[in-house]
Amino acid sequence: MKVVALISGGKDSCYNMMQCVDAGHRIVALANLRPANTDELDSYMYQTVGHQAIDLYAEAMELPLYRRTIQGASLNTGRDYRETEGDEVEDLYQLLLTVKEKEGAEAVSVGAILSDYQRVRVENVCVRLGLQPLAFLWRRDQETLLSDMISADLHALLIKVAALDHGRRQCLPALKCVLSPWVTPPSCSPRTSRGYQWFSGAHSPDPGIHNQTMAAFTLLQGELETRGWQMKHVVLLHLYVRSMEDFSAVNAVYRTHFGPNPPARVCVQAPLPPGQLLQVDCLLQDWPQPAPEKEEEEEKEEEDSFHQREALHVQSLSHWAPANIGPYSQALRVDEAVFCAGQIALVPCSMQLVKAGVGPQARLSFSHVEKVLEAVVSDLTLAHVLQAHCYATRSRDVAAIREVWESKLRTAAGHEELSGEPEVQRAPLVVAVVPALPRGAAVELHVTAVLDTLEERTSCHMTTELACGSIECWGLVSSTSLCATLSLALSVPSAAPAPADTEEILRALCATFQRATQKMAAGLTPLCARVFYKCAHSLAGRLVAGLEECLRMTLDQSSPAVVLVPVLDLPDSLILHLSCWSQHALKHGQTAKRHEHL
Repeated sequence: MKVVALISGGKDSCYNMMQCVDAGHRIVALANLRPANTDELDSYMYQTVGHQAIDLYAEAMELPLYRRTIQGASLNTGRDYRETEGDEVEDLYQLLLTVKEKEGAEAVSVGAILSDYQRVRVENVCVRLGLQPLAFLWRRDQETLLSDMISADLHALLIKVAALDHGRRQCLPALKCVLSPWVTPPSCSPRTSRGYQWFSGAHSPDPGIHNQTMAAFTLLQGELETRGWQMKHVVLLHLYVRSMEDFSAVNAVYRTHFGPNPPARVCVQAPLPPGQLLQVDCLLQDWPQPAPEKEEEEEKEEEDSFHQREALHVQSLSHWAPANIGPYSQALRVDEAVFCAGQIALVPCSMQLVKAGVGPQARLSFSHVEKVLEAVVSDLTLAHVLQAHCYATRSRDVAAIREVWESKLRTAAGHEELSGEPEVQRAPLVVAVVPALPRGAAVELHVTAVLDTLEERTSCHMTTELACGSIECWGLVSSTSLCATLSLALSVPSAAPAPADTEEILRALCATFQRATQKMAAGLTPLCARVFYKCAHSLAGRLVAGLEECLRMTLDQSSPAVVLVPVLDLPDSLILHLSCWSQHALKHGQTAKRHEHL
């Protein structure tokens, strides 16, 4: 039958739609009753809290949505119901009458489970309209039903808890859940004493890319201001878009928020959740002001030390490296750290993508990164890279990309010379497969480098075996112990048995993260855990849903900002790859020593 689904935004109405489809019916429209001038209506009949998210249902399901403002009140509240003028039930009648006339609906999906009050009234309206009510959840065992919802990969966000006051009697609260329109909640890292902090989760449910971009940056700017930041303090910004076709529209809004030397930026297309057109996260830095009693001491230290912050923002066409194709800088340096923008294989003099396969594209884009590093600090090479993320558009290209990367690193570190040279610790290359990159490129490289003594870098490696696979962890710390990166990869071979306990894997991931952090240099603060995960893998989806909370429980106040990035594929049987950037919480009095070392 052709079905109109009554939806409140909750998990029950959503799951009943899924049951209708499983039974062979077809959802042809969505219907919702909303309050006039409030979020939550005092109603016997309708759940209205969270009704602002209803439009996302229609957008995600690509179905027509019929809405009506509730005009009636709860007048006929008896056990049985008869047509009553002015009652809120008559609003439902008018709504369904409209849908039946315009869509030819034959049945109504209803998420009722235990409420006889609601069931009786919906059935009364359906009988009057000649519609068949479909209430597949009615009288289901609630524990079993909840388990079935979880198994069906239905994700819900708790937005309301309600309970009657029965004195000393215990009662089960009524829970209101709505489907979460986004995967990543807002998140921020601790603010280090060196003035670094990472923010993630800036996105908006507004319709259209222009509106979402405007709202996301307004939200971000407001959040920064409440914490004493300004947009000029942004050093590096990641922008994930649902469609690369929105690139120009995003840039039109983006450029209004930054001055002549904007931050470095990475922009790629990712399979974001339905309705979400972009996702933003950013790193901020500003040197903290010394306390009044320390100002005199700081003035003395300035004779031997200084802070350095500068942007490389080249807009001219040349034969050097690509000019900006958007409102961003090629790199931004803060003291010893250099945060680069993503680079693709553009021919600098023409700004056209090189017409070649993935190998030449990888070599050219990696060479662009080399030239940018050298332009910022003449002694910087790819060997100084501490964190490297590479985005590809095809899984089969990963091996070729890695081969080019290894070749570049060997050359940069001078390993093709004397074999007796000390081994240089290399940054692991994190590769993720995404749907598209700017200008149709096949590969994009983004790195963060540190000016330090390569031979004095330290590293750690550990493996945690699981029943379904393994966790490989690599840590790399700069010779100054001021910056570090941590790479944590979860591998689950296709032939491995399905894990019975997601929580056990989550605990293992967080425990490995904690042990690796403790094993590296003391005083490091994890700022951003960027989690690339296979969007089509059910286990990966369940893990990322609880990862941020697990890290917070494990690390407490030192938990990083968590950025969840859905991708099409990861190499080597990986389903999840976490890449974390850490900065040292430099204490007062250490500045001069640091710059002497450099």
